[in-house]
Amino acid sequence: KDTWYKGLCTWEDTTSKGDYFSFTLKKAATVTITLKGDVTSGKLTGTVTGNKVNGSYTGLYLKNVGSQSTWKVATKSSQKLPAGTYYIKIAKDTKKSNGYYKLRYSAK
Repeated sequence: KDTWYKGLCTWEDTTSKGDYFSFTLKKAATVTITLKGDVTSGKLTGTVTGNKVNGSYTGLYLKNVGSQSTWKVATKSSQKLPAGTYYIKIAKDTKKSNGYYKLRYSAK
């Protein structure tokens, strides 16, 4: 998709609260996630979970004003995720973290 999804993590949000986005792969694909935005304190982190994986994929984060992070999600045995439904969670890593973000993902 070429759609940018926007979100905001504020001082009032807890670290367990997050924004969730879902996508479904009809066949195995390489998924690229781009996250950019402005974080004035702490970090905003991203994790990916799904019904075809054990645990979650982590490593996507924003940590300052003007940050951008691009991340290819892959399994250990393959560069492609298997067909299935996946969820992206964007959340703050500490109580004092805050900022806004834009998220985009694509599958090829």
